[in-house]
Amino acid sequence: MAGCTPVKSGVNTTSNQQNPIYEPGQLNSESLLDILSAELYGQNHDFESSYSLYFKQAQLNRSAELAERATRIAQFIRSTPKVIEAAELWQKLATENTLPGQILLNIYLHEQRYDEAFALLEKRASLTDETLNLLDSHRATMTEKGLLTTLDYLSAKTAVDQVELTLLKARIERQLNKLADAVKTLNSGLELAPNNPNLMLDKARIIGFELDQKEESLKLTRAALKANPGHRELRAFEIRLMLELEPQKVEKRVDQAIKIANQDPQLIYYYAVLMLENSQPTLSLKWTNLLLEQDPERKELLLYRGIAKQQLNDKEGALADFASVPSGDALINAFTRTSQLLESRDDADDLLARMNAAILKDPERIETLVHIASDWLIEKDLRSRAVDLLDTQLKAVPGSTSLIYALAMAYDGIDTDKMLNTFEKALALDPENPSLQNAYGYTLLIHSTRFNEAFELIKSALKAQPNDAATIDSYGWALFKLERFDEAITYLQRAFDEHPDPEVAGHLIQALAASGEKEKAVELLQKMEQQHPDNKFLIEAKEWLGI
Repeated sequence: MAGCTPVKSGVNTTSNQQNPIYEPGQLNSESLLDILSAELYGQNHDFESSYSLYFKQAQLNRSAELAERATRIAQFIRSTPKVIEAAELWQKLATENTLPGQILLNIYLHEQRYDEAFALLEKRASLTDETLNLLDSHRATMTEKGLLTTLDYLSAKTAVDQVELTLLKARIERQLNKLADAVKTLNSGLELAPNNPNLMLDKARIIGFELDQKEESLKLTRAALKANPGHRELRAFEIRLMLELEPQKVEKRVDQAIKIANQDPQLIYYYAVLMLENSQPTLSLKWTNLLLEQDPERKELLLYRGIAKQQLNDKEGALADFASVPSGDALINAFTRTSQLLESRDDADDLLARMNAAILKDPERIETLVHIASDWLIEKDLRSRAVDLLDTQLKAVPGSTSLIYALAMAYDGIDTDKMLNTFEKALALDPENPSLQNAYGYTLLIHSTRFNEAFELIKSALKAQPNDAATIDSYGWALFKLERFDEAITYLQRAFDEHPDPEVAGHLIQALAASGEKEKAVELLQKMEQQHPDNKFLIEAKEWLGI
């Protein structure tokens, strides 16, 4: 909160304290006192009071400057209702200023209040580039109704830049899967601007991806490049098509693109990652090394170099690069990949040494790193070592519910009582955690007869995450344990539809048989056995069926 925004006119000194006179553009003594108070409130971080005084004086003095000040404070405290009321006042007081209208439009679009958004836009004779860009920025999150409303509105309007208007219409049509309409719209734009690179690129994308006419798309892209040789997005799209159609020519074309861009690091990085995503590790390695030659301090790039080496089956080279990644999300990714490369139980000491080194580099990531290591130990059936690891690390972060949860899972198959007690400890620290509620509840179903307690825990978890397939499965299994078979089938079928894995199938098979639908249960069992032979959950279900 800096100084007060100046107003255009002077102070009205003719007012008295009992009945102050307010005239547009002038400040009386009460106005000055309120504004000074508002500034002091702001300096003391009482922005609600500061806003109230600025908004009050903006209303009384009909001052656009004070209305703007109130709007900015409301934006700072992120109060949408206050931003709307202040921006609406600002708009009324400064009819030639488009900024308050843009602020309101942004809010209405973000909150999907389309009627208000387009009522605001209807007042405009034509659309500016700024408004088109704002509409485009909200396009990805619009509902179908919002997209259709926007399309209808755009079809009836003109814009300062008709090409940008055409592009936005075509992108909305593409998003609505109206591909023929989108191509038609782009063609109409190309009649206005025959060599416009963005129109040609959007058309090439639709033809190449949605319509799967990649040769035709490549032909169009190259025609666009002939007219716009320096357009980076067109060049990048050409190379994406070449990866599928002409992979042997990709290296030369990328080298040309990098040369044209004067070895721009951002562009080189893009191509290095693109090659990884398209299983071209040798080319990715080449351009990642080029980046490291340009700037050896960019150690995070060693993650990508390690991935390329991993794809090339250079295990030692990949491990060396992953071990040199410095910190952050890249470090977590690198350690995850390290755990994938260390495949033998005999690698446990090596993995733990690498985990400790990673913790030293980024102590804030200790929980995630320990999780990765403990999951690896459990997967290798080294549960006792996982318990020791988690016990040790919990001394460093004793209140970590995630590590206590992991410890409970590590006890599975070793000590049921300790597993249940550890779950209770974790839940006591975070009683509203739905993942913990579900895990503990499911564990009670498997390892105890406390079915009612388990049911209540899972019921609470399902309320918090109603679309989580694992929780839906747990809830159905709890109903099964309570012998509410018909209800159980409803939830287990839903879980299976969303996540058709053998464990969920095993639950559903048993529930079907228990409710008298044994033939249907056997049919599902046989189908799943073909897909997952020798699966322990299906074997258990088969034994339960007695076949």
